[in-house]
Amino acid sequence: MATQVSDQDINAFVRKVQNQLTGLKSEDLRELTENLEADLLDRRDAEGATFKLGEPKSYAADLAEAAGLSLQSFEVSRLNIEFLRIWQATLNYFRTLAPAWAIVRGWLMFALIYMPVVYGRVSEIPGNTRDWLVLVALVVVNVWLSKKQFSNLKYPLVVLNILMLLGTTVVIADLASKLQTYEKYVTFERDDTLVSGGRAIYGVCAVDLNGMRSEVRKLLDKDGYPIFIADDKTYVC
Repeated sequence: MATQVSDQDINAFVRKVQNQLTGLKSEDLRELTENLEADLLDRRDAEGATFKLGEPKSYAADLAEAAGLSLQSFEVSRLNIEFLRIWQATLNYFRTLAPAWAIVRGWLMFALIYMPVVYGRVSEIPGNTRDWLVLVALVVVNVWLSKKQFSNLKYPLVVLNILMLLGTTVVIADLASKLQTYEKYVTFERDDTLVSGGRAIYGVCAVDLNGMRSEVRKLLDKDGYPIFIADDKTYVC
């Protein structure tokens, strides 16, 4: 024996149909569905146990077609809504990173603006107390600006952000160069070997004003420690 559709089933079905039509304007949606529940209740009473609700999506498509509309356009609208939701969530996430970016931006300004102006070179690490104070000041100012969000500084800050992002390539290249130099020094200190261009030097020659060469058997640093001692098997002058 078939079970008759309940009022709750019809009410839930109407809500699902309305959800399928969310791409419509509010007045169009109301016009299509405001009497839907009453019509379904009348049909149930007339058809009795043979009455079936069907699929909400198909029913919504029939309603849209009867109104001269296409359900596909509603699907596109829903995709647009979902895209906007994802985009908004992404923006909100990046806003949570604003304080961290403000710190990085202050450090980049120190490395790419202050250091070249004062010392004529890009440098990421302060060399003295004054440099440390400038770095801290730049970071504090940038964090303060990110929290205040002055409307008249919106576009200048956007330009500054773009410039600092582009400048990260310069900082990365500078850090890579310094890392390579550091590795050379580590090699020298570990092996107690004189190194040039990353390669060990096995022979050193001194040249006088007349172009005459003489062998150098030992080199000392400024503290008197040996940095090169000739090996008879490898020494070439």
